[in-house]
Amino acid sequence: MGTVYFSTITLLINKLGERHLATFQRLVDAGYKLVCVTALDHQYQSARFKNLRDHNFPITHVLTTAQTDGDISPKSKAVKNLTAAAFVDDYLPYFRGISNDTHRALILREPNGSPNQGPELTIVDSVHQDLQHFANSWVQHRCIQDH
Repeated sequence: MGTVYFSTITLLINKLGERHLATFQRLVDAGYKLVCVTALDHQYQSARFKNLRDHNFPITHVLTTAQTDGDISPKSKAVKNLTAAAFVDDYLPYFRGISNDTHRALILREPNGSPNQGPELTIVDSVHQDLQHFANSWVQHRCIQDH
């Protein structure tokens, strides 16, 4: 896999369609910055950003981290530095070390053979069937809270 691969892969986001992308745009319109924190080598950062933007996902930038599965998520430092309101991922081990100050939202994977099971589920704040469900939930929660 190389730069071309990460700049041309089809995204799950692309399958959501324009109506669903509008939900993510609502997050941006509400003042949130959408940042992709990905466990890819740094050399693929610009390719990943191009891929997301080419699929009209309204992100501001991509941050790359190491690809390790240790006691602390390789993404935790980036999330802390961003002072993120929410961290959304589909891989439970990446929630290790994410601060309680950040809402931790797990996107489910397939139930059979998934790493997203077991006692570590207690470290997440919410669980969603997909990214769209999270975005809708967040927009609804924030709209109610802000009014």
